[in-house]
Amino acid sequence: SVKRVASEEFAHRRPPCCAHAPSMAPSAAGYVALLGAEGGGGRDPKEAMRPPPMVSRGGTWYLPGDGEAQLSYVVALATLALSLMLSFSLAYIYVADDDNELFFYDQAGGWSQDVLLAIAALLFALSSRVVAEDEYVTFYLGTAVAYGFGGAGHFLEDSTSPVGLTGYYLLMTLAFGGDAVRAAYGYALPSTPRVDALRGFAKASFVIVCIAAALSLRLLTLGMSAAEVLDSYTGMAWRGSQMLMGVVEIGGSVAWVLATYRANGLWSVLGASANISGWVVVKFVPTAFQRYGVVSSVAHRLAHYMQYLLLWTLHSLALRRALRSKDVIQTHAVVV
Repeated sequence: SVKRVASEEFAHRRPPCCAHAPSMAPSAAGYVALLGAEGGGGRDPKEAMRPPPMVSRGGTWYLPGDGEAQLSYVVALATLALSLMLSFSLAYIYVADDDNELFFYDQAGGWSQDVLLAIAALLFALSSRVVAEDEYVTFYLGTAVAYGFGGAGHFLEDSTSPVGLTGYYLLMTLAFGGDAVRAAYGYALPSTPRVDALRGFAKASFVIVCIAAALSLRLLTLGMSAAEVLDSYTGMAWRGSQMLMGVVEIGGSVAWVLATYRANGLWSVLGASANISGWVVVKFVPTAFQRYGVVSSVAHRLAHYMQYLLLWTLHSLALRRALRSKDVIQTHAVVV
């Protein structure tokens, strides 16, 4: 009947919304059957089992392979992005360094860009209330906290007064809390042993950040200068805890790809690659440049670009699902 056909069409076109959604990417056995039906029975079985490089189903592109293969795609794409960002950074330094002595200081991307990114994340969160439902609202809010408080903290980073330095450590601790929240809970993943392990690691890492910040504040109250605190073992622990939060962010992206690549296809690979490459470039490139006397925040600007790409990827995924669901429901109602 018309109603039964419409119901079956509605069930078939229902968009995937979680990690347990069935894969829309055809299996290897499906390729073999397809090749056999098209007269490919005389081909090498190994060649017949090999899927094409990319497959489009329902408007979403899928890369062949299991979770391990998807991670290899993430690594390859992130490496490409890192190469491009490093090339851009070198070109920027070459152009900005007028005297060609490599000793210069600039603010290509500072606290103001952190604030702009936080505002963008809040606008994406607002969109979930006024445009379409979005399962990544927690990620947007975590991003707003991370970069909003982070921008304010960087504004006080060079302060020498006890009040200013206290504000710096408090704001930066809150910022890293936003990173932990968005990495552990922002991707809207169901509870699994892998995801639970990530969330436990994120909580433990944030506790380490809090301890390092508290110890740094204690040294300041004892009369040590900001430079002395940074050069102490406590300062090393503070910087190490920041690197640890980068590992948490990368772990969140990896867990997201492994849990959703069957439903999201290339979207998961793109978003994870952007986040991973952004964190790597912002944590390692400035340190490498400082060894040559170059103090530039161009890496921070590029990392912000990668965050915008990640936010757009998540919002696009949620909006596509919302529009498809609305379209299917309306079509079902008209047919019935």
